[in-house]
Amino acid sequence: MLELLNKYYDYIKKLNSLNIDEDEKLFSFYKMIINQYDLTTNPKLKNDIDTFFSLYDFKGDNGIIPSEFSKYSKKDREKEFAKRNCSFTYFKPTSNMIRNEYFLYSVPGFNGVYCKAYLSIKPEKYVEVMKKIQDFIDYLYTVLYITPMGECKFRNVPANDSIVMRFVYKIHYNAFLNFLDQNPDIMAAYDIRNPFLPVDSHGLSIIYDRGGSYNNFVTIMLWEYLNKCNSKISLNELVDFINMYDTSKNSMLCKENQVTINFYKEILTGMILSKNNDELVDLILGNGQSRKLKRN
Repeated sequence: MLELLNKYYDYIKKLNSLNIDEDEKLFSFYKMIINQYDLTTNPKLKNDIDTFFSLYDFKGDNGIIPSEFSKYSKKDREKEFAKRNCSFTYFKPTSNMIRNEYFLYSVPGFNGVYCKAYLSIKPEKYVEVMKKIQDFIDYLYTVLYITPMGECKFRNVPANDSIVMRFVYKIHYNAFLNFLDQNPDIMAAYDIRNPFLPVDSHGLSIIYDRGGSYNNFVTIMLWEYLNKCNSKISLNELVDFINMYDTSKNSMLCKENQVTINFYKEILTGMILSKNNDELVDLILGNGQSRKLKRN
């Protein structure tokens, strides 16, 4: 952990030497935290992902814009798709997902769930895995539909949080674990995970979810501590800094539910101090008890 934090410290020093505004610096650091892939280095993959997303309707400020492929007949869609020179063939996109500028997500979506799971997928396998998980989302909406449903989403660039699965009910979470058992190639495609999240039995990075962003919280905590500390980083100092941090004074965190913030602090400090992974997983899934709060 210290090695990683020193790497972050050096990166922040580099950012602070650049003539860019603070928001841009923080966003650059956020992309480092989530290990966001640079698609400019791989035009073919970018074309694959852009084309994959273009198959879905777009939801903008002025309503729904149908996919550009919807204007073609079924036969012509495949012909038009072939012109894109993708590494995958045309497929019928699910009607249970829609896209915006950055994400493809399931609708209707709900925040306030049993747990949220992140999948970090190797860039070269990203489109293949999205196609398969789309099938699972369809399964949820047809076989296991229980309102409300958790919002699942795919980011339009690979990162350690690119695929987010929200499970309102334990039955949905268990169904996804079973789906992974039946699709071992998905687990074989796992990439480097978020080092600040515990990992369940199937390699999913999981967190308690009530609508907030854990990765935003982690980014801000590390950004503020590393900007204030000297070159000698102390894990205990960092943990104390996080536990004492007043989120009500931070414009990006002040609207977060305090119960959620307390839970984020519990998980983040636990990961920093290398606490038992299984105990943190049990805490998130409601099987354990936090020293700061109880799960219902």
